Amino acid sequence: MSRTYSIIIPTGYRQRYLTLAIADLAAQDFPSQRFEIVIVDDTPDGANEEVVAGFSSASVPVRYTRREGPAGINAGRNTGVAHGTGDVLVFTDDDCRFEPNWLTALDLGIDRAPQAECFGGPIRQWIEPGHPRWCGRDAFPITVLDHGPHDRYVDVCFGANFAVRRSALDRIGLFDENSRLYGDEVDWMLRLRRNGGSVRYVADAGVLHTRFAEDVTVKRMLGAARLKGRNTAYFDRKHGISEPVAGVLRRALRLSAHAVVFRCWSAAAHATHAYVYAWHTARGGLDARLRQGHAA
Repeated sequence: MSRTYSIIIPTGYRQRYLTLAIADLAAQDFPSQRFEIVIVDDTPDGANEEVVAGFSSASVPVRYTRREGPAGINAGRNTGVAHGTGDVLVFTDDDCRFEPNWLTALDLGIDRAPQAECFGGPIRQWIEPGHPRWCGRDAFPITVLDHGPHDRYVDVCFGANFAVRRSALDRIGLFDENSRLYGDEVDWMLRLRRNGGSVRYVADAGVLHTRFAEDVTVKRMLGAARLKGRNTAYFDRKHGISEPVAGVLRRALRLSAHAVVFRCWSAAAHATHAYVYAWHTARGGLDARLRQGHAA
């Protein structure tokens, strides 16, 4: 029997992105009877129901459901799992774009790795012109991933482009709805690997992670960098994989110098992330030592 797919997109007030993503997915060169698109609306007023209704005549089912449980992307993913019918649950973001052969490439990659339970692909980026100055040396501060030109087993992949066999979710459990943004999907992959599972990178199943210029202001870039720095520090500390603070600070200083010399706001955002990560990592380590001292 042919494997079926549920493509799950949790979304908020991002109708412009969502419309383009659904259009790309509805145009996949993959048998329409073998996949569905499940939109999980994370807005309190059902803001995306009209967008989904606009695809009622698509050849592939485009389903709409409201997020169940607490606000957040992992609750949205779990809602999609509950309402989807596919053998494989595919998770992506509303701001991604897809080539027509994306799902076909993923399907072939899964065929080539029958023992793997989680799959991911490349994440490239496209930023609309009109964004703050960026010299291009480093990736713009939105999620990207490149594990090379060939399929292979990897430690993790990222939430904008990954898929999980339903049997793995039955075995490992759902996504942690208390997990903070950044690391939310990696937490599940670490649980999978601790229980003998593996993550497979499918090199041909890439997506394009996009940003419109109106969403890439200096204020938003630096705010997102602060949030990511804090939450990544928390995640790394929780899993015992924190980077050494001295090394992070050296990286922050190099990025700061680059930002000033080349007037590069991307480097400024990366530097902000590094400073905040270092602060929260150092503070978390100090708090842990104080608690140990009190306990003694």
